[in-house]
Amino acid sequence: MVLKVVDKQAREDICLALEQFMLGKINNFELDNKIQKIETKDETVKNVSHLLWYFYDDLIEHGVDDFDKSSWDYLNRIRLLLKSDATLERKTLYKLPQLFVILIWIVSFLADAFSNFSPLFIYSFAILISGFYSWRLYFWESEKSSKAQTEPFKSFGDLKRARKAITDFKKIRFQQKSLKEYHPPIILKILSSMIFVIVAPFLLIFPEIDFQVSPKEGSKNRN
Repeated sequence: MVLKVVDKQAREDICLALEQFMLGKINNFELDNKIQKIETKDETVKNVSHLLWYFYDDLIEHGVDDFDKSSWDYLNRIRLLLKSDATLERKTLYKLPQLFVILIWIVSFLADAFSNFSPLFIYSFAILISGFYSWRLYFWESEKSSKAQTEPFKSFGDLKRARKAITDFKKIRFQQKSLKEYHPPIILKILSSMIFVIVAPFLLIFPEIDFQVSPKEGSKNRN
């Protein structure tokens, strides 16, 4: 059995940086600098660094003013993970419908090469199928699934057990903000939809990256 490194100091360092960011004590650039300085063999810390990168901009200085409640709750669950000895594993996988869409594109290329069907008809059909599934995969499923309410934990049960194990854990309270809702022009919506349909087939080529918390079995602590 391969022992998984649990670098408690590195976990404390990245957790402290995240808490300072959430409390408005540092901005995104300072958060990034603190994360980049952490050197560790703990895969959980490395994976958390990867996840946090999606929550801040590399080019524009900002705080947490524009964060919504779901993002805030997710960051609190990341804090809970870092305070435990559990590990965050990175997995890549293809879903069966995704492989089916890839097969449709292979058939489309063969049909274009060896049949008399119109290429416009062949590729329009493939693009529509790809666009529909990409929308389900990247938007509809992620919003409707209960998994979005527990990530990176696998289930509510795992989340509850972690919460009970860390008795001194306290959430950083979300401050409700009166943000002005932005409604993009209709032409911008149409253009973004067209771009998504075009890039949808390329999105399906790559496997889905999934991060899941595993229990603290076979771990080796590093203080």
